[in-house]
Amino acid sequence: MRKVLFSGIILVIIIVLIVLSLSLSTFLKSPVEKNNVTNQVRLFQSNMKDFSLIGSYLSDSLYAMADIYGNNVSLVASPFLWNIKESNGQVVMNFSDYLFVDVNMTSIKKINPSITVDGYPGLMYGREFWFPFETQTETYELNLPQIVKDLPSFYSVLNYSVFQNKGTIDDFSYDIWLSKNPNITTLQYGDFEVMIWLYWHENLSANKYFIYVGNMTIPVLINGSEVPLNFSVYILPRTGSSNGWTGVYFLSPKNL
Repeated sequence: MRKVLFSGIILVIIIVLIVLSLSLSTFLKSPVEKNNVTNQVRLFQSNMKDFSLIGSYLSDSLYAMADIYGNNVSLVASPFLWNIKESNGQVVMNFSDYLFVDVNMTSIKKINPSITVDGYPGLMYGREFWFPFETQTETYELNLPQIVKDLPSFYSVLNYSVFQNKGTIDDFSYDIWLSKNPNITTLQYGDFEVMIWLYWHENLSANKYFIYVGNMTIPVLINGSEVPLNFSVYILPRTGSSNGWTGVYFLSPKNL
């Protein structure tokens, strides 16, 4: 199991935007010095344990959702199989002392064959008023949505392991949404999706729609040791259509 900590991951983006939501497990509100933490909020494990969330293409479970409550905070979980038209098998998200996600699907036919991703099982913290979540979680200390320049300094700590048996894991990542309007219900050009890929296989350099814009060195604590990682940065100017939102992708130089 790897323990990864990011500092200031949101502040690299345009400061006039509003952070709507992000995916993470624990955040530590603190001043700049990482050893002087003033508060810790644990988003997971929660007070709810021993249940499963199952997703398959056969029913509404494509977008099955569960509210997960902790101490003054909550998360929304979903298998989010948004690009599957037909398949065998299912995705199971088991919640106990930790979250175990088992993806066992074959013979997948995509809704959009040109897109490599089949689905995106995950946890959401904050506000997403667009499909499929359309909800606001309970927030504490790190209140979202919030203007980026007004965010407190904080660290995001994530403990995880990734196992691949067959098939391909496109990416395992943070997904952060930013917009000028905190109450948007439809994503469009002018909105931003910021992704930090910690584990990935997709070759963005081979995709003509992605623009490589350079590298950024970001200090990352891995298993207690600070490592300066040189992330590759790609831009997808418009996602899905001529009026689609802009994607900003930070790719770790190695799979963590």
